[in-house]
Amino acid sequence: MRAWVIGLLVLLSACSQQAWIEKLSTPQERDLAGLMVRAVQAGDMRQLAEISDPDTMRDFSPRMLAQIRALTPGGPAQLVGVQSNTMMANGESRTFKIFNYELGADRRWAILQIILHPDGAKTWLAGIYVQPLDRSPSAANALTFGDKGVIQYFWLAMMIAAVTTSVAAFVLILRTRGLKLKWLWAVGSVLGFMSFQLNWTTGQWGFWPLSFQLLSASGVRGGILFPWVMSFAIPVVAVVFLALRAARRLPIRQSEDPQAESGTP
Repeated sequence: MRAWVIGLLVLLSACSQQAWIEKLSTPQERDLAGLMVRAVQAGDMRQLAEISDPDTMRDFSPRMLAQIRALTPGGPAQLVGVQSNTMMANGESRTFKIFNYELGADRRWAILQIILHPDGAKTWLAGIYVQPLDRSPSAANALTFGDKGVIQYFWLAMMIAAVTTSVAAFVLILRTRGLKLKWLWAVGSVLGFMSFQLNWTTGQWGFWPLSFQLLSASGVRGGILFPWVMSFAIPVVAVVFLALRAARRLPIRQSEDPQAESGTP
């Protein structure tokens, strides 16, 4: 069960990440960003200067490139995320696309950001930033269990319990003949209220009383550089329905078969 949950979350995260990369950037922009990464690794100032935005890269110099290159590991770079930001200046909007690359091996890693500014038919290089790290940022926030504590296991158990309760109640609601306002019960049973969220990497948690979740649980990740956020919520309607059913006090239409209250089809 645990392996199935992990596999599903990882698959959904990978699909979502790639979909956002493709949605926020064009193939030409990704190719250009990759070319800029290789130029940084090679220390090719000429190639970088050819497309540098004169407004944002006026202070870019061979010395600055040398400093960035010294902090940037060699080898292949993995595109792990794309951001798109739009800014207003002097009544004009400018869009910047930030391409985040992960590079490195062993204990020498870095996140290299290539910032591009699409401007009509021309795309400019608007910035280069590097953050050196001592381990892979994607591995640091991976969905693992071996190094986790009691709170992570407790959270996973609560997520499974919340989902199971919602699904079980939903199925029983559909099978209960003569149930008054059945569609409201059905919709309510798949919603959880008052969300509890856990940073899977650090173990820090929080509570959001004014919130709801579909199927009462979720596992989301903002990108490969970010930690998993595991959430569960209280399936209030599902719990109320199951309690009323156990007490045989469900609101059943009197004209229906008395056996319907037990959920027998």
